[in-house]
Amino acid sequence: MLGNAKVDPGQVFSAAWKNETEFSTCGAKHMKVFTLSGANLNGKKGSYLQSVGNIALTCVAYVLNGVLVTGAQDGGLIKWAGSSAGKPIKQHTDAIWAIEKGAQANTFVTGGNEGKIIIWN
Repeated sequence: MLGNAKVDPGQVFSAAWKNETEFSTCGAKHMKVFTLSGANLNGKKGSYLQSVGNIALTCVAYVLNGVLVTGAQDGGLIKWAGSSAGKPIKQHTDAIWAIEKGAQANTFVTGGNEGKIIIWN
């Protein structure tokens, strides 16, 4: 084990690495960016209640040159600037459960609970 930390009292639904020392988690009531330094994990909680409301963030990924995005329980896709959430983009009608980089450098794909996938650029 390299390290461990308490993330949030709520459930953790997803985690994604940005690089060798930074990763993010999201879940029922949080989005958090962690930095690994030796055996220490330092986390910074993201702020999204004003942008998104009190909904669960269901998945997280680093896409398109390291941009952090999360999927939400209501089908919104949220782009982050540091620890601040942008306005959700709603193309899914139900929870987004998967975000993955695309085969091309400028694309990624999301998968929703409604059985739909969307390719983004």
